[in-house]
Amino acid sequence: MLLVVATYAAAVSSIAPAAKTVIHFAVVAIQVTLIGIFFMNLRAARGLLWFAAVVGIYWLIIMFVLTFNDYQSRPFSSSCNMPAFASANADQCASG
Repeated sequence: MLLVVATYAAAVSSIAPAAKTVIHFAVVAIQVTLIGIFFMNLRAARGLLWFAAVVGIYWLIIMFVLTFNDYQSRPFSSSCNMPAFASANADQCASG
């Protein structure tokens, strides 16, 4: 219940959006850890199961990092204020 209160307090506070994101990711990381330990019974599991859980989270982190890297490397919009994925040429921008 404390994590729910922390998430709500961060959401309604007037701190910077980047700080809110960090707080929310920290709360989610704690929740994932608690779910793994208690509901998936990792605290009583052998080493190989712990290894599989850690490797799964490791690959998830790699996928997030690569996705965010790809997202940041793309332009937000084209020169004629259309989405970057729209196929617009100079004629369409001039007539628009």
